[in-house]
Amino acid sequence: MNSKKSKKLLSFIICIIISVSCVAGVYNGISIATVGNKQFYEKGIATQAVADECNKQLNQKYKTLAVKSNLPLDVFYSVTVKFNTQESLLQSIQALFDENDSLLRNGSRYGYFADTIKEYADANKLSITKEEIDLTSREAEQIYCDTVGIHGLEYLAESVAEKREASTRYLSFCVLTVALCVALLAFLYKNNWHRALSYASVGAITGGFAGLLSFVSILAFRLYEEIVIEPQAALLAIDAMQRQVLLYRALASVGVLLVGIALFCISQYFIDREAVRRQTRYLKILSNK
Repeated sequence: MNSKKSKKLLSFIICIIISVSCVAGVYNGISIATVGNKQFYEKGIATQAVADECNKQLNQKYKTLAVKSNLPLDVFYSVTVKFNTQESLLQSIQALFDENDSLLRNGSRYGYFADTIKEYADANKLSITKEEIDLTSREAEQIYCDTVGIHGLEYLAESVAEKREASTRYLSFCVLTVALCVALLAFLYKNNWHRALSYASVGAITGGFAGLLSFVSILAFRLYEEIVIEPQAALLAIDAMQRQVLLYRALASVGVLLVGIALFCISQYFIDREAVRRQTRYLKILSNK
């Protein structure tokens, strides 16, 4: 194999390495900003849409408790006014990272129900024992914790920290790999830099297209991980967040693809200009003869 063929083969291998590094870089770069960032979970789960769904479930469950306890629905459902549901969801998510109780069993909801039931009973001259108030308040608190408190993600804090650390390490490796590949291409084509740029751009184009195709396929066929989490409304939010991560990765791949295309156009411009220059020089030599 002659040196020219060896150079082309090596350049082809470098293109593949750049392509793989681009896909891996996009994957890990987006991971740092999303699944490796606790704010991504706070903003993704503690939304008004999830809060509204939780309120609907609270309304249904407290209707049953109201019938069971012979107390008005407002005695229980008024907890959503005292404790804003969206803020409670945020508090629950933050508790996962602070190693506190994400189920919101801190006694404040129980105290609210106990005081509200007692005030209602006194105002309406109802005979309710302390034991009955205690049992009803605890049941109301449990309903709230089951419906609004996050459970099933106790591993989240450790998982997010691990993903962030690993993704940062892998992203750095990908960036370094691409830089080394570009440097090697520059060395191979030190007298023809636009040819080196052409190979590097092809690697970026291939990587951007491969990433776009893979992430869109995963998104379209719902091949991402299924997570078990309660309440049900939060599960819907997690599903939406996973789709959002894949969308971000697809968009980042488009960015890499566009950068690659731009670099390829630049390299081709200089390659064509050099070809025209050589052709012109050749024609001048012929005319002089």
